[in-house]
Amino acid sequence: MTTVESSTPAEAAAPRRRRLRLETTAAVSAVTVTVALLLFLGATRSSPVFFGDEIGYLANAIALAGGPHLQLDAGSYYPGWSFVLVPLWWAFRDPLAMYQGAVVLSALSQVATIPVLALLGRRLGLTTGQSLLAACAVVALPAHALLAGFALAESFAGLLVAATALAVVAAAKTGDRRWFAAAGALAGAAFVTHGRLAPLVAATLVWAALLLCRKDRRAAAALALPALLVAGAGYAVYRHLELTVYGSTARESTGIARLLGSEAGPTALGGSGQAWYALVATAGLAIPGVLLGVRAVVAEVRARRFGWASWGAVAFLGLVAIGVTYVSHAVGRSERLDLFVYGRYLQPATDLVALLGLVQLVRLRPRHRFRNSALVLASLIAAAAAYCLLAAAAVPAARETRAGWNAMNVLGLSPFTWHHGREVTVPAVQASLVAAAALALLLVLRRIPRGPTWMLIAAVALALAGSIVGQARTVVPAYSSYASAFVLAPRVEEEPGATVSFDVRRNPLRPNTDTAISQNAYQFFLAPTVVPVIDTGDAMPTTDLVITRRNWPAGIAAGWRLIANDARYDNSLWARP
Repeated sequence: MTTVESSTPAEAAAPRRRRLRLETTAAVSAVTVTVALLLFLGATRSSPVFFGDEIGYLANAIALAGGPHLQLDAGSYYPGWSFVLVPLWWAFRDPLAMYQGAVVLSALSQVATIPVLALLGRRLGLTTGQSLLAACAVVALPAHALLAGFALAESFAGLLVAATALAVVAAAKTGDRRWFAAAGALAGAAFVTHGRLAPLVAATLVWAALLLCRKDRRAAAALALPALLVAGAGYAVYRHLELTVYGSTARESTGIARLLGSEAGPTALGGSGQAWYALVATAGLAIPGVLLGVRAVVAEVRARRFGWASWGAVAFLGLVAIGVTYVSHAVGRSERLDLFVYGRYLQPATDLVALLGLVQLVRLRPRHRFRNSALVLASLIAAAAAYCLLAAAAVPAARETRAGWNAMNVLGLSPFTWHHGREVTVPAVQASLVAAAALALLLVLRRIPRGPTWMLIAAVALALAGSIVGQARTVVPAYSSYASAFVLAPRVEEEPGATVSFDVRRNPLRPNTDTAISQNAYQFFLAPTVVPVIDTGDAMPTTDLVITRRNWPAGIAAGWRLIANDARYDNSLWARP
């Protein structure tokens, strides 16, 4: 007679304890390493590299802090991120110290995104350890993490979009009016940070209107009023800055014109490039993420309710419409190589889709796991192959465009080699193969014992490795020279009490953007000194010093004395005779 020994409760609980121990250890390690990477990126940048975007937000902050209104040659920028930077000007009143502080705040915004995404993961059914691992995997992706090293609004905007999504999910699941109010206010704040996030406000107002139709007036008011108040107040500040700092009100009209006047060919080419970029920049996680979202939308439609998935679908489609049509104009003109696969505009949305993708993979049912995994991988391979075979051939090399390329807009491709001999081209095949291999590894790990945890650990490791390689291979070489590009500001400061102006007369042998970049740079580097903008083609300077071009026959004839030349741009400092 055979006896069967039953396991004790302690023995039965042992596998769960081991799983929790592994999850906890992995989550703590992932958070520690990810935060360390973000802080490192935030601490290594010492000088601006984007003299439109970065300087625009900083100039807004200086004006809002009561400082001078810099005269910039740039499009206007929304003030949400600039509000955060105002205390830096009050504290330092030094442009470089302010810039370095802004980059640190950008990195800290990404650090704060980790717990927000983790809370969202918990709301969607992950355990605490799994949600922290998933959040770290998303934040550590090169397309997200490498933005921590710049004073751009993207990191803060990503935090606001993630927080809005968390509030929307919580409001939909609980019906608590406080969550509705938070969702509305955060959607408005996201729009005030970057105008392209207007679809978040639109989706919020659609939800409020449907709540009103269902006679839930309090929830509708809690959702709509904060969104309208925050968005309206922020937009009023933006219009004020537009007129005082930029002297232009053309950004919205330009965007609407591009939305309505986009051509089919450039729109299709740019849209396919952005879709392909979203797939490879998330290692294919966008595919299961979209599947989870679509299933949730279908469930809400069948239940005749507008929930978090429907809100997300409206917002996402709006973001895609704006991102694709706005860039399509530049694609049609072949302005830059990166515009053909532009990823920065959709980045906050692709972050959330990647998180949904990890949630979906963790929740795969055992009996459907192999079939669903195979379908996900096959979908990625098919989509990437279609882009490489059909669309990538129409993308020019960088030298065939007007202005080369800018890595900042496609940081998800930074780990790959863009340079092939003298050519710079989109690394379509490289990125597609690596994305497929990474997704295949995650799907294989999902099938082993404790698969969800090991899959999430691998996702974090792959993302961190990609960011480290991308920083070393692309970001540092692309932008390191800007730290020594503008050397005339210290020479101006050696002349205490001297007035200085900037000449916008262009050198016909140099790109038109050179003078605009230089103007913005010296407006910022010399702050709080007011630097009038002049054109020596119309009149001679009335200041003691002037920054103009090296070739200045009129100045030489008038006896002006050359003091110093810039290293990278055609700028020279001249002194009055």
